[in-house]
Amino acid sequence: MTHQNVFLRERPWTPSAPFWCTVTAYYQWGQPITLWSGDAGNVRLAVRVLRDRVEALAVDLGLPEGDEQLLWLDAPSAEGQAADDLAKGRPHAITITHGNVVYIISATRTTSAEAGAAVQGLLCSA
Repeated sequence: MTHQNVFLRERPWTPSAPFWCTVTAYYQWGQPITLWSGDAGNVRLAVRVLRDRVEALAVDLGLPEGDEQLLWLDAPSAEGQAADDLAKGRPHAITITHGNVVYIISATRTTSAEAGAAVQGLLCSA
């Protein structure tokens, strides 16, 4: 039995699932940090991951229930819009600002590995 070196892998790396989800913290100063990332096998699962990650981040940050930034969780059409975006090949992201940090919870098709360009667009428009 040979052990594979985890540091050696083919480039470019492509995820095996059709959707890639991330939670990234963008600090006012310094480099962004990916706090969580994972893949999802279909649109419904990707939307579920978005919801779970937004809920988890809200708990971690201690955001009160009803916080304006969490309206995505309660909007009846929010998950439908996310599913529609992902099904049409568009990334979908939710932003939460806490102090000097902007958190972006995003899901995108894996053809672009992560929603880097879309995230940058969100930051520029915020």
